[in-house]
Parts: sequence; structure tokens; C-alpha cells
Amino acid sequence: MNYTSWAFAVTDLPEKHQSGKIDLPGSYHSKKDKCPITIVVSAEGGFMQLLLESDSSKNEMINDVTSAAYFSDELLVFSTSPLYGIPGIFVYDCSLKNIKRIVAPQRLNKAYPQGADFFELKGIESHTIYYYHATDVDKTNFNIFRTNKYLFQVFIDGSSLKKVR
Repeated sequence: MNYTSWAFAVTDLPEKHQSGKIDLPGSYHSKKDKCPITIVVSAEGGFMQLLLESDSSKNEMINDVTSAAYFSDELLVFSTSPLYGIPGIFVYDCSLKNIKRIVAPQRLNKAYPQGADFFELKGIESHTIYYYHATDVDKTNFNIFRTNKYLFQVFIDGSSLKKVR
């Protein structure tokens, strides 16, 4: 599959998914009723969990999802927190039913051996995924987190990662 063609497909999605993000519990799917997902709130801890279809008898459950957005009818992008999950920016290919991390954490420490970084999607425009990123969840001022100070961008294949200026 070609990443460029996936980027153009996002304009066919419902308006609420075009550049916006999904950050509330509920059931969602892309415009052509593909790629169904469910976001629930964990009874243990109150964090959000993302349920994805899997080839196995059980669905894949991703803990501590901060937000998600459809990139195309076949691709879902989601971000996670280090508190209860594995931090990063991920792409889920609905047809292949596989997950790939395209942005990994930068800071590992004793408290967060899989990464202390906090990620949250801002949205998707054309070929570009925009997201907020802080390297230490415990030292981040969340009153100013959703500002350009923490804004980054990356392509769907993980290339061209850079800070937004």
C-alpha cells in the first residue's frame, strides 16, 4: 500500500474526523464503515482503553489512550500516555490488523521503564499528523501543554518528525 494515497483518503471521512480527534468513550468507524473501534473508560483507574479488532478470538486492548484519529478508511492513528500504557504515537492498519509505533518515547527512567513521555494527538491535515509531546509526564505543566511549545508533526510512516515552529 502507498502512504501517499492513504493521506488523501482522509478528506472523504466525516467532518468530525477530518482534522479533529476522537477523545471520548464510544464506538467509532471510518466513513465507509471500516475500521471499527471502541473507546471505554477502565473501571480500574479511570483511564481510557482502545479496543481494536484482532485476528484472534479476543480484541486488542490498548491502555491509556489519550486520543485517536482516522487517517483513512484503513488507518487509525492513536496516542498513549505512560501512566498505564506504553507511550507513543501508533498507527493501526485495520485491514492487516497490526499496530506500528511511529514515534517512540525519548526518556526512560526507573518510574517509567517503557518511557516517561506523554503524547496527545492534535489532529491530521493532509499528509501530516500533529501531536503534543512532553518528555516527562511528571514534570509537564498541563496548563500550557496544548500550545505550540509542545507541538510536533510527523508523516504516517514515521518520517519527517519535527517540532512545529
